[in-house]
Amino acid sequence: MRWRVDGGAWTTLPVQGAVDTIQSAVLPLTAGAHTVEIEVVSGTVKLCGDKALSDAPGYRCHKIARSGSRVRQWIAQDKAQQRAAWQMLGVNVWTYMEATNSQTTPGETAPAAWRDMMRTMVARMRAASQAVRQWGAAHGVQADALRADALSQALERAARLALDRKLTGDAALNLMLGYASEALPDAIAALGASEAALRNRAAAELLKASPPKIGM
Repeated sequence: MRWRVDGGAWTTLPVQGAVDTIQSAVLPLTAGAHTVEIEVVSGTVKLCGDKALSDAPGYRCHKIARSGSRVRQWIAQDKAQQRAAWQMLGVNVWTYMEATNSQTTPGETAPAAWRDMMRTMVARMRAASQAVRQWGAAHGVQADALRADALSQALERAARLALDRKLTGDAALNLMLGYASEALPDAIAALGASEAALRNRAAAELLKASPPKIGM
């Protein structure tokens, strides 16, 4: 595909061999009105959206919505593509409005099913968010310290989930490690922690979250 601004020279964005991937292009526009032309040269290309940016300071809000969409539809999307698209937006804070649509759909009203779908959705949001890295860079905090803290919080949440499901031993640890891997794959890779180290850390969080045993 290719694009141009105000009838100028065409700029080509090669997409050959990029099946089922997300790509982006930066169009340097100055203040004022412009005409942007986008042309598909060959193959099948879908325009997912445009992101208008300004150099002025402030906050930027993205509305990612489909009228009447439900959480089941969102988590059914390809995880890698969804994450790549969300990462392009540089999201720091999420607001997710859900329940009204799902509650009218058979098969999505059971509390346990809806809870699990929402947990999957939130895990994907966390994985795509750039908040930890951006906040740390702005405040001079070491990236590894932020990653380690994020991992601890993820394992703590997963420990509570395992206890809610009355899981113990390997079943609980496997759930916790799966949850953390889903939510923070980049952080875990950057920390370089071995599987044994992660398992020991998960065991410590599970023990900390477990109710105290009262002896008689």
